[in-house]
Amino acid sequence: MVIFADDINVSPSMYAKDFFGKNPPPMLATNGVMSIALKVSKIFGPVYQGEGPFIGYPAIFVRLAGCNRGNKKMFCDFCDADFRFAKGQWMDYQFIVATVDSLATEQGFVKPMVVITGGEPMLQRVPLVNFCNLLLEKGYRVQIESNGDFSFDGLAGGEKGVFVVVSPKANPTKDGGTAYNIDWDNLRRADALKFLVNGDPNSAYYRLPLGTDNPKFNKLLDEGMVFVSPINYYKKVTANSDGERIKATSFWAEGDDQEIDFAATKASYARAALLVKHRGVRLTVQSHLFGGVE
Repeated sequence: MVIFADDINVSPSMYAKDFFGKNPPPMLATNGVMSIALKVSKIFGPVYQGEGPFIGYPAIFVRLAGCNRGNKKMFCDFCDADFRFAKGQWMDYQFIVATVDSLATEQGFVKPMVVITGGEPMLQRVPLVNFCNLLLEKGYRVQIESNGDFSFDGLAGGEKGVFVVVSPKANPTKDGGTAYNIDWDNLRRADALKFLVNGDPNSAYYRLPLGTDNPKFNKLLDEGMVFVSPINYYKKVTANSDGERIKATSFWAEGDDQEIDFAATKASYARAALLVKHRGVRLTVQSHLFGGVE
């Protein structure tokens, strides 16, 4: 297995220090940076949302820089996203919105979905809330993908609000394993849950976490908004000298072009299918890998 684009573990206060220098204004040092800027890794699309409740929906992605679990060797060795904090760029809202508008109109879309992902978007909660409000005012449907480690306070809810998909991640344990430590109270804002699954019985991702008998989980289960997603493992990633991926991974690649470790990935799919059968959750897969798009 290969680890792609390993990074540091980022905290919310690091954004203010990165923007203002070592001595940011005290009022801005704790809750993100400014009310007008976000640190962005990449804006791309339109492609389609590859997984979760809006799978197949035309979307433009805004990938924010940084993750509190950025050290992938410690936390998420399977993560295939490049959100490296140091490589992110500060962008004001108007520039981001103009870029989204341009990408949409180039392909003839009126208002595709805007998916805000990372890394962990809620590390920049204060400016992100304001940015989401701007997108909603312009008529975009907005989805945020989060690990659920940080507050969602301020995000507009309801039918015309921000749709929050939470994919909780496990923590390393002292014995070298992994275990969930989920703050279920914080997940009351979640509109859908997505649990990663692999085929290793010794991994936390082999089964649904403890606590999934609580009212929030059961409500989302009744609504069909609890998903399991098999983890795809990589034997290599084709990248340039700067560590950036130079092509999208595809399930259909042949020979030396194939990057996926099919033995490990097959076990993930088999285990996910069993959880669907016995727990009543829904299966979602990274369908963008079948389309060969990012």
